[in-house]
Amino acid sequence: METYHQINRLAVLAKSSTLTLGLCLVLLSLTSVSCGSSQPSAEDMRKLIAVQLPIGSTKSEVTAFLDSKSIRHEDIQEHFELDEEHRRINTRILTASIQHKRLGFETSRVLMVFYFDESDRLTKYEVKNVYTAV
Repeated sequence: METYHQINRLAVLAKSSTLTLGLCLVLLSLTSVSCGSSQPSAEDMRKLIAVQLPIGSTKSEVTAFLDSKSIRHEDIQEHFELDEEHRRINTRILTASIQHKRLGFETSRVLMVFYFDESDRLTKYEVKNVYTAV
């Protein structure tokens, strides 16, 4: 009879521990989501780039901007696009990203792609949030 009570107590303890762990995970996720982040959003970066890096900025101006904000970036890669008449236009791209903290089972980052012409002048840029499930 003693063994039955011990097993029963262990089962109740296991259920209680599982419930407590689950509740802690939910609260941790909610805390992560509700706490404000000091890291800039895609919209913040879009506004900053629009003001500080006008179209025509040099590659060195773009990299200096990213370095001043401690934003990790990759070297320029060759890339091509097609114009309205489907002619190939050679461009060069530089990518940068800001990794945000994990939110529950998801990570997010702000991805920035800068496009340059043959003279290494900025022709356009894209800024967006990217989410990845863990």
